[in-house]
Amino acid sequence: MKSFNSLYVASWPAVAQAWQHKVLGQTLLLMGTDDDVRRLAEAIARQLLCEATGEVGCTCRSCLRKLEEHPDLVHVQPEKMRIRRERLVPVLHSLFRLPLWAPRQVVWIEQADSMTEASQNYLLKSLEEPPPYVTFILATNQPAGLLETVRSRCQIVRAPRTPEQNALDQKFSPEKLLEQNPLTPTGVIDLAYWAKARFRETGNPGYLSLWDAAFQAFHHMESNGNAEIAREILASVYSHVR
Repeated sequence: MKSFNSLYVASWPAVAQAWQHKVLGQTLLLMGTDDDVRRLAEAIARQLLCEATGEVGCTCRSCLRKLEEHPDLVHVQPEKMRIRRERLVPVLHSLFRLPLWAPRQVVWIEQADSMTEASQNYLLKSLEEPPPYVTFILATNQPAGLLETVRSRCQIVRAPRTPEQNALDQKFSPEKLLEQNPLTPTGVIDLAYWAKARFRETGNPGYLSLWDAAFQAFHHMESNGNAEIAREILASVYSHVR
């Protein structure tokens, strides 16, 4: 079984557990702020499209390709603030082909509440009986804008603020952390979340190495290991990504 902490969806434990236990639905309704549901939608799409380990840092062709350029992802966004039925017609017709690269085909409908009533009714049959290789991701910050018949066919997933985003929003400073005396396990976990968020923003593999080193340092300190050794290791890894 893949390492829980290294999955693309690891920042959302309920989603990661559903993925590991193979109970993540084929029709997902993500609810939360626009930024939060977008981050979760991207993580789930990455998880579903990976052709190898399903872990952050994977180098399969799907993980190396930008999401918006992946042949097995259909990203539907509003046009003039609405998603009309004619926009969904070619999308649903495309579901009859098997995925070209990935294990699954993903249809991500952003701001799903902007679908017209006709669009939502047109989508119902596909949501109820999607092909076995298709996953729908409906993302919204206004679930009341969706018909009850649409909501009832979806697995509801709430998109809370992630620790990584909190770390970025609070303007976390690795330099200040590494100067703290004593270095604490809680601070090291904050560093791990910050590094993971920076990796997702920049794609710099050095941040991925820092994320991994931080988790190793945390477990070392939790086992009564020397905090100064942990500090030296983290400082050394961090110096290569600044």
